[in-house]
Amino acid sequence: MNIPKFLFPFIVLLLFSSGCSEKTLTFNELYDSDLSKVEMITILDGSTGYNRKLTNKDDIADLLEELSHVTFTITNIDTRELNGMLFGVGFHETNSINPDFVMTTNIVDDKVFEADTDLAIIFEKYYEKGAD
Repeated sequence: MNIPKFLFPFIVLLLFSSGCSEKTLTFNELYDSDLSKVEMITILDGSTGYNRKLTNKDDIADLLEELSHVTFTITNIDTRELNGMLFGVGFHETNSINPDFVMTTNIVDDKVFEADTDLAIIFEKYYEKGAD
């Protein structure tokens, strides 16, 4: 196949830009299991180190509903470039100590993301509803 020389720069640019594109996902796409199985959510306040648990089914459903409307853009930022966290959230499908899925206000699965909503406001609201 003979490609005209004037198209070559456009092809290279297209290949380069597609390889560097950031991926956008919903929370339901990030969470790799069945959200209806979540029985407990733990929320860690990064500024105090205190942990609270959400076990009320209505509160859990409300938080998951709010998160379902958030769009996450996975960035190319290295997690080592970040210092600290505002909130860490664990989603437990059983009342086990270890969560099945963990995220912070800007990291999920060792990938840094930008959300189209301020997650700290959402997590703080449910942190206040949680029990020690």
